[in-house]
Amino acid sequence: MKSSESNLRRIVRRCGWWRALPVLLFVTAQLLMLPMRGQEQQTVPWTQEEKLYAYSKFWAEAKRNFVYMYKVGSDRWDSLYRALMPEVLASRTDAGFVKLMERFGAFLQDGHTYVSSDYRRGEDVTTNYFRSGISLTTDLVEDRLVIVRTDSLHAGQVPPGSELVAVDGVPAMDYLRAEILPYVAASAPHVRLRQAARLLLMAAKGTRREVTFRTGKEQKTIELVNDYVGPYSRPVGLPGLERQGSGGRFGLSWPEKDIAYVRIGTLSDDRVIEQFDAAFPELQRRARGVIIDLRDNGGGSTGRGTHILSHFTPKTHLTGSRWSTRCYKPAYASWGAASPSRPALTPADTAGNRFNRECYLQANDLATVGGGAMEADFAPGHPCLEVPVAVLTNSNTASACEDFLVFADSVENVFQVGEPTNGSTGNPIFIDLLPGLSCRICTKKDTYPDGREFVGRGIIPDVYVPVTLESLRKNEDVQLRAAVAEIKKHLR
Repeated sequence: MKSSESNLRRIVRRCGWWRALPVLLFVTAQLLMLPMRGQEQQTVPWTQEEKLYAYSKFWAEAKRNFVYMYKVGSDRWDSLYRALMPEVLASRTDAGFVKLMERFGAFLQDGHTYVSSDYRRGEDVTTNYFRSGISLTTDLVEDRLVIVRTDSLHAGQVPPGSELVAVDGVPAMDYLRAEILPYVAASAPHVRLRQAARLLLMAAKGTRREVTFRTGKEQKTIELVNDYVGPYSRPVGLPGLERQGSGGRFGLSWPEKDIAYVRIGTLSDDRVIEQFDAAFPELQRRARGVIIDLRDNGGGSTGRGTHILSHFTPKTHLTGSRWSTRCYKPAYASWGAASPSRPALTPADTAGNRFNRECYLQANDLATVGGGAMEADFAPGHPCLEVPVAVLTNSNTASACEDFLVFADSVENVFQVGEPTNGSTGNPIFIDLLPGLSCRICTKKDTYPDGREFVGRGIIPDVYVPVTLESLRKNEDVQLRAAVAEIKKHLR
């Protein structure tokens, strides 16, 4: 403190009180903030009562708001709530309780419904870093668990492309399904499996496991202990993986002289629209075919997507997804449920009786109200380039991008190439459960205008082209190549 005081005196002597005053006020404020900052960094553990409150609140809010509860079943949700109660009451750490809440939320199997927290409460968590100085990233490629990235120092020991065979002697896929999958919140099975693959080696600090890898015909087992002991050597990945995700927010290139490649990396930024509009005159001059890359695009604004789509159809009106949400009328529910004077209504009681049908639906948590279909209108004579358009998709093409594809379903010159999309969209409600713990619950069901469902399945491409391990090793974009070939077919 003496050195600080002498520095302050020196400032006052050189500058005078009136000039030094702002500096003195700033320093004083910083000193006063030190105790507060220390307090902010100290996390107060949740009490058992708080945990029980958060657990019960999430159960109740999901039962009331989750739009797909009819698929789960209220009885099953109640049964799980009761079954996990002893584990909630027995939880001793915040981190353990968070894992339990993640498992509870993941049971609903929806990508827009999950519990989230500042996960470092009471327990240090690492990602794919280990005490040996090695870092490993796993993914699912051709239904195999593959090391897609490691650090350069250990790339010779576990080269990218190695297959993960077993964890603690348990076949890797069996380990994933038992230990990881129950905690993954995703709507579609293929997305749930891939997310679990990426989480496979993530664990709390100090977690020790024997992991077996296969590279070619050689198989080796090494011990991995989760911990960050950096710095780590630079990451080295499969060449095709390094290319993926490097497309940025917007990009324009020409894989063929008259076929344009347009990268749309997000729909959450108006700058993408500005860049697209600036590039569109060049597309009009040169392009006989266009590839729109929506791979690894998690969405954003549906309006930005329809703005882009409008440039490839002369139509002035497009219909998008039809949506609905739950509604609850307690009086109707009471009339449909059993009482001391009458039994509960059955489906047979609803035949030809609209009032009984409403009461039955309300009593069984099945009542919904339709919100109609999303619509997009464009001015007559709007800028338009009516050429074959291939849209590239993968399992990370989600939300507003899927809305884009539903709108595009009625645009004859647009088709889809690649892999099924994420299969998750909707409008979530955000709820704070505890300081540092919150949840989101999907409240809106979306389908095609004719009722076809894509949430929970993903939108299936017209031309299915999976990424292969060989294509990642050779840095070949097989999906882009297939899109070019398909456009050429349309131009014949």
